[in-house]
Formats: sequence, structure tokens, C-alpha cells
Amino acid sequence: RDYNLCIVCSRCVRVCADVRFDTALTLTSRSGVALVGTAHGTSLLESGCEFCGACVDVCPTGALTERSYKWEKAVTTVTTVCTNCPVGCQMVAEVNKFGKVVRFKGDLAGAANNGQACMAGKFGYEYTNHGSRLKRPYVRERGVLRKATWDEALERIKQGLGGRSPEEVAVITSPRGSNEDQYVAAKFARSVLKTENIDSALNSSDALLSRLETRLGAGAALNPIWDLENAKSLLVVAGNPTEEQNVLAVPAKKAVREGAKIVVIDSRETELTRYAAEWLRPRPGAEALLIAGIARVVLDEALEDKDFVASRIERLEDLKQSLWAFDLAKVSRDSGIEESQIRRAARIFAGSDTGAILLGADGLGDSAAEQVVDAAVDLAAITGNIGKPSSGIYPLFHGANTIGARDMGATPGDNGLGIAGMISKMAGGANSGIKAALVMADGVSGYTPALDGLAPALDNLEFLAVSAVFDSEVTANADVVLPVATYAEQSATVT
Repeated sequence: RDYNLCIVCSRCVRVCADVRFDTALTLTSRSGVALVGTAHGTSLLESGCEFCGACVDVCPTGALTERSYKWEKAVTTVTTVCTNCPVGCQMVAEVNKFGKVVRFKGDLAGAANNGQACMAGKFGYEYTNHGSRLKRPYVRERGVLRKATWDEALERIKQGLGGRSPEEVAVITSPRGSNEDQYVAAKFARSVLKTENIDSALNSSDALLSRLETRLGAGAALNPIWDLENAKSLLVVAGNPTEEQNVLAVPAKKAVREGAKIVVIDSRETELTRYAAEWLRPRPGAEALLIAGIARVVLDEALEDKDFVASRIERLEDLKQSLWAFDLAKVSRDSGIEESQIRRAARIFAGSDTGAILLGADGLGDSAAEQVVDAAVDLAAITGNIGKPSSGIYPLFHGANTIGARDMGATPGDNGLGIAGMISKMAGGANSGIKAALVMADGVSGYTPALDGLAPALDNLEFLAVSAVFDSEVTANADVVLPVATYAEQSATVT
């Protein structure tokens, strides 16, 4: 930040307030001179700044600029996609004459993000240039990894994975892996290793997405992300989009600025609870019960979309009969939420023309996640919020290309194990069944909550091959380590 270059155009203040809806910046006065700063002279961290970099992108003079870019010069630009979360923001990478990525910024033509980015997307590109990246294969001898040739490393992998039964091997694909990567990995698992034990590392919301596929035909959002800005009501369930899917929360916050009402069902306090007209804090595991109670109120008070219900819902009487079982007094007692608050939440969501549901599964087991999906789909259906703009269901899941992995078949078969099952089996030691694994570790961390226990579980294997960008807790137990190409070095697609 160089105040000598600042012309007090206030573009940074305006983009923070009117595009990002964070109001972290404002114009202040010091000795009669207008300056850009925080409202009360606090640090950016205390002001509510999300460090998204939007202010840097709109600065016309260079008063704000990326520290690493200030003395670099880009000679070419490449349009790419951020692989840090499933939003799929389209980005522009600026590259210098040495092939180094020197700056990342949101692409104004990107349909998923409209030029916006989050802290990880804007500033998280530097790892592609890092000097400590793995550049060649390694094999373990006498407990120590040593440099090896590709032929030697591949021969060791052939010996380690070959000759084993399908139940003894597993393949874990990268959450950042492209569709092409996922397809080849699935083909390798099923055609070469003959195993159904394959899954994307962050496919931790499998029950959520699979149930959505069953109920609605797709485990993805029913409408484009930016439809949310025109929604009149929002229901956020067991998810924290401002942290996990940051750009998705931007149109949601804009909708609230334009007068939309938001209802949050979450036992935790998240940023969106600050914007909520009603914050329902149920007992953990009671989210589905609470949504069903809201649907019961919608029918009791005749708030349903009568045209949609009459023309689009089959077996309507069966649906009504199932909802009659959710007596509001019992729902209130079991969820810990007062009846009056449940009724207010139902009136807010059903009383608008368009309502969207941001549906997460944080802290929910597979059975609870499926119940939440069923309740949310039923609520969206009776309120007529399926099949029209600015409505629908938006699943909040993890892994940048989780949907692509599922589309490409990188998911466990009927007799296969998902990522959670693999970790559990590997943690059991040599008698657990899985004795060897291939892990594509770009974007995989043993410290990720969804992968809790992965690193010590891998230590129990007889053989482990890992492809990775850096040495990490995952490669620490590997018998073979292969370097991997990042998003900046391959031409591919993601979903």
C-alpha cells in the first residue's frame, strides 16, 4: 500500500461495500486529508476484511498492488480455473518471460464468479512457482527416500501394486484432479487393478450428493450461482459458504442487501448468522426434523405454491401424510427450537416468490445427510422453488472437482470403499484388507478435518505410491513418490 500513489478515487471502498458487501474499508480524515482506511482505525483482520483482493484489482494507480507482482512484468495471460473449491471461479494467470505465474486475478467474463475471487483463489497460486516443489521421482530404500529414474519408480509401483487381490488395493484421486485425471484413474483402478476401492479424496459429502442425484437427477446446484442475487428468501442449512465456498456467498449477501430474508439452520455461529432474519440453532442431528417441521407449518398455514403442488408433485397425499407425523410441539421439543420461531422461519421462506436452499452436511453422518436432503427437497417442492430462476437447491460440498470425479466414475462401486471407509480399513493394519494404495495427493492434506486420520492410516500399508506437488505428511510414509503437474502446467477440464 503506497499512499503516495493514492488519488482517493474510493474505488476500493466501493468494491468492498457494493460488490463484496463487506464494508471493511471506508474514507477517513486525518489532519484534513482524506485517506482510505478502516472505519475505526483497526487492523484489516478486525475490520471484517476477507482478504479477497478485490480492492487491489480495481486500484487504477498501483497504490494497492500485490507484493510479489510489484517488480515483475507479465508478458502473457492464460485463462484458467481456480482449483481450491467447487465454485469453479474463472481466473486469469499472468505469466512472465520465464514461465513463472506472477499474478492471479478474477476473470470478468467468468460465469461462475463475474471477476470475483477469494483469498485462496487470488493469492494461493504461488505454490506453482515454489522452489521446494518435487521435480523428480523418489523411491524408499532402508527407510529413506532417494532420487530415482522414472523407469525405476514405475517398476517399483508395478511390483508394489501388482499381484494383489482387488480387495487389497485402493486408489485415492486428487480433489484438484481434472476430469481427464479422474477418468484415467478410474480406468486404471477398474481395468488394471480390478478394484472398486476408488474415490476422490474430498468426496466427503457422498451421501448428500448421491441423495440429491436420486431425488433431483443431479448432485449439483439446480441453477447458476449468480441467480442467488435475485432470490427473495434464503435458507442455509449446516453449511458455512463464506468460508468454504466464498464466492458463492457474494450473491447471497447481495440478495440480503436488496431486501431478501435469510434463515440459518446451524448449531454453529457463522458469518451468515449476522445477516439472518431467523437463526435456528437445533440440537446437533435435528436439522432434518426442523426442516420437516417448517414444511408442516407451510401446509398447516396454506403457504404452499398451490399451482406447482397441483401440477408437478406426484403422490401429493403421500407427501402430506408423511408431513402430518411431524407434530410441531414434538418437533420443538426434540430440536430445542420454539414453535413460534419455527413458524416465523416457515413464513419467511414460503412467503416469497423465489426461495433458494444452500444445503450443507457439516457435522452430519450419512443417514442424517440423506434425511436433510429429503426434507429440503420436499420443502422446495411444496413452496414451488424447483425449476425456476433464483430458487432451487445449492449443495455445499468440498473438493474442487468432486462433481467431475463423480461424473468420470472415480467413485466406489457397489462393493467398493469410499474415502471414509478406506481410512477406517487402512487404520486397522495389515489384517484390515487394504494393503497397498495409490494416492494422488495434490490438494490432499492430513490436517483437513474430512481426512482426519489419513496420514497415520497410510503408515499401516505394506506399499504406498504417492504423486504430489510437495513433500508432506502424506509422502512421509510413501514407498514411491512421483512429481505432479499443477493446473498451471496442463491443458484439461474441470466440472
